[in-house]
Amino acid sequence: MDNPQNLERIERYLRNEMEAAERSGFEKELADDQELAAAFTFHQELHQHLSDSHRPEVEAAALQARENYIANTTRKSITRYLYPSIGAVAAILVILFFLFAPDTSQQDYQAIAMEYAKPYPASVFRSEGGSDYSTAFAAGMDAYRAENYEQAAMLLNSLPENDLSYPEARFYLGVTQLMLGQYASANSILDEYLLLADGRNEDEARWYKSLSLLGMGRAEEARTILNDLLKYSKGKIKTQATQLLETLD
Repeated sequence: MDNPQNLERIERYLRNEMEAAERSGFEKELADDQELAAAFTFHQELHQHLSDSHRPEVEAAALQARENYIANTTRKSITRYLYPSIGAVAAILVILFFLFAPDTSQQDYQAIAMEYAKPYPASVFRSEGGSDYSTAFAAGMDAYRAENYEQAAMLLNSLPENDLSYPEARFYLGVTQLMLGQYASANSILDEYLLLADGRNEDEARWYKSLSLLGMGRAEEARTILNDLLKYSKGKIKTQATQLLETLD
């Protein structure tokens, strides 16, 4: 993806510089655009392994290398642009080697998120006379039980987002996206579910939302939700929140 506007948006998102409405819209784009999602994942991983003190110089070097490459590739003679481009890429690789090398002192938030991301038990819901809706929902839940999350996501995503008859579809779709490692999509869908939930599985939805935030590297926001769960939830959710907070400390 060679789109400067998208790169800028990814950086603004990762730096928490977006307003809520823009952030929500961007997360929906991530769920629908595989190329954008791949670029986002790459930049997110770079952020996780790069300290704030080094980020400006790496970003500046990357921008300069990109500008050199674009400028040189517009020339007619391949010998005139090939070597400068290779030099620019080599410079970036050197910087990445020294500055982006994995830091064992920094926690791998995605690995932690997936360690705690266990599928929520699938319940059996009422049928509505074999309608297309209930048939798709049942098939989606069958795929979910079988841990075929790609198929479950496709089926559950085909159902109306704001249908109040089956709000559980959004809940399980959010969990499914989390199990697939689609953290931004899971976060956005779980937010939608919390607007529809009417008290059903709200603590569970917030628990999975905290994991999606953690997977996106937004650890402080995840901690805020976990601390709320620690105060107001009980049982298994409270135990899980306690254990995860201890892992993050």
